[in-house]
Amino acid sequence: MDVIAPQYHERQSRQMCLKHTLNNLFQGPVTTSAGLDSLADLLSPAASFGFSAHRTAFLGNYDVNVLELALQSRNKNLQWVSPPHASAAAAGAPGSAVSPLWPEPALLNRPDLFALVLNVPSPAAAWGLASLARRLGLAGRHWLGFRRFGGQWYNLDSNLPAPQLVGDDDALRAVLWERYGCGGCGAGGPSSDGGRGRRVGSGGGSAERPQLLAVLDGAPPSEPGERPPWVG
Repeated sequence: MDVIAPQYHERQSRQMCLKHTLNNLFQGPVTTSAGLDSLADLLSPAASFGFSAHRTAFLGNYDVNVLELALQSRNKNLQWVSPPHASAAAAGAPGSAVSPLWPEPALLNRPDLFALVLNVPSPAAAWGLASLARRLGLAGRHWLGFRRFGGQWYNLDSNLPAPQLVGDDDALRAVLWERYGCGGCGAGGPSSDGGRGRRVGSGGGSAERPQLLAVLDGAPPSEPGERPPWVG
């Protein structure tokens, strides 16, 4: 029987937002920080003192490559969602006009759409390890997820005290645009260092833009040419 409302919710701890996002989306403790550390080290073994290209030692701050591997282990794959301005241009909209129907119905109506994952600049932290990381330039970005339950979208952001009912597709669009600033979503795909907000081959300004990804049922494409451009 389909779950009609989310019952499981992890709150934010350190920079473990990717772990919280995965567990909140799958509605249970399906992964741990040790498990995500192992995935990051599979991509690139950690150097002395735990330094890694895909995570921050002790804190988390995992990047998009770790997210992809974690989802693959559960037979899911990632697809970058074209930003609003790119969608408008593809539709032939003049100038910088943006369609209000973003994310587009073609995506939200896909039968294999499991969830949406959003990567945004990290909220400022007043104290603790997250505050120290920000002062050291390691603050990175924040992962959060949206998933339908009982035909309604829920915001599963670990910064919220509990899952938050969003509503239908139009309500989801309003939250993405108005609360998370997705009218300025970055173009060109998420950064290869997605959890940290650094983008390969582009200026620092685009690192401040939200990035939206779709989580789809099924294994990822097997052909190298079909792999998303941000995956190393």
